[in-house]
Amino acid sequence: FGITTGISTFAANLLVHVDNFILGTIAGTTALGYYDRAYRIALWPSLLLNAVVGRAAVFTYSQLQGDIQRLQRSATMMLWLSFNVAIPVTLMLFISAPDLVRLLFGEQWLPSVPLLRILLVASLVRPLWENSWSVFIGTGTPRRALELALLQLVVLAVAATVLTYALSATGTAIAAVLAFSVGLLAARYMLKNRLPLDWRDILSGPLMAMGLTLAGYVLLVRLIGNLEPLWISVAWKVVWALLGFALFSLLVQPKQFMQRISYAWRLVRGRPQAA
Repeated sequence: FGITTGISTFAANLLVHVDNFILGTIAGTTALGYYDRAYRIALWPSLLLNAVVGRAAVFTYSQLQGDIQRLQRSATMMLWLSFNVAIPVTLMLFISAPDLVRLLFGEQWLPSVPLLRILLVASLVRPLWENSWSVFIGTGTPRRALELALLQLVVLAVAATVLTYALSATGTAIAAVLAFSVGLLAARYMLKNRLPLDWRDILSGPLMAMGLTLAGYVLLVRLIGNLEPLWISVAWKVVWALLGFALFSLLVQPKQFMQRISYAWRLVRGRPQAA
């Protein structure tokens, strides 16, 4: 178990390096620099989730592997929470990207903005994939996690090589999105019989709230435009991404949203039995 888990973890870690190697080899260090900057920013939602729920997920699934109903409820709750944390952070980065990059790193890094916006698609998919990986490890099937990581490595290596030759760093970013999307679809297929989940219930509300938040942002930009100084422009976009998503989530699925947020709050306070 330990050997297989270790190899699968190593293979998963390679996913964040193979694309850099391919891009640097084919397109050179300048393109790699912009790509690396964009990739590191796009990882912010995943780093936050890994710190908050990622490491606890494996132990939770391990304790519940013999109780399929409680395992389903826990996996559903973990996926829903992960998506509802990842989306507003991703929206925050997506809509404020040009101003945020200028504010934090300077004008010279603006070519990384289009790459960042492509890679943020992968940052939405990645938490769902990572949670599936935790299910495989926690339920004692690390071989599945290894198969999943190797599949993604092959997809990333092939797609990144072809697309980087054609589109430089943009192609590499598209390949990264493709690799994680394929990984999520494969994980869903692998879990279909072992742990059937209602993906529509998990994803529909957050995705609808995300669409409404983006539509609201477009309307606000037409009304007020970009504000000066730069930090104010970043601030209002960040606030809108966070508060707008919460508001639309409440409007789209009021009962479910409040029940799950309330349950999560009781867990934080150490009162899960009240759910």
